[in-house]
Amino acid sequence: MPRPASEAAYHRWLFSGAEPVEAATMHQAPGVTTEDPQQQGLLGYGSLERVVDAAVAAASTAPHLAGWDAFSAADVDVGTQVGWGPRVGHAAAPPRAGG
Repeated sequence: MPRPASEAAYHRWLFSGAEPVEAATMHQAPGVTTEDPQQQGLLGYGSLERVVDAAVAAASTAPHLAGWDAFSAADVDVGTQVGWGPRVGHAAAPPRAGG
C-alpha cells in the first residue's frame, strides 16, 4: 500500500485504470471506432489511444503509477491490461514509457 501522498493515484489506477483499458481494447477488437468526440464521451473512456496515452503519461512521470513509493497492485493491473491487447491481437503495442 502506498504512502498517504500517493493513495489517490494508487486508488485511481487500481480501481478505474485497467477497466477502461479492457473496455477500449475489447471495443477495438471487432472494429468499433470512436472517432466522433461525442461518441467518445458516451463510452466513458474516450478511445484506446487516450486510455493508453494516460497510462504512458503517468508511467513517464514516476517509476510507478502511484508515484515514487513502491511498485503496487495498480502497476500490475494496468500493465497487464495494456499488454494484453497486443498479445491477443486486439490492439497495437503501446509506446514504452520514458522512451
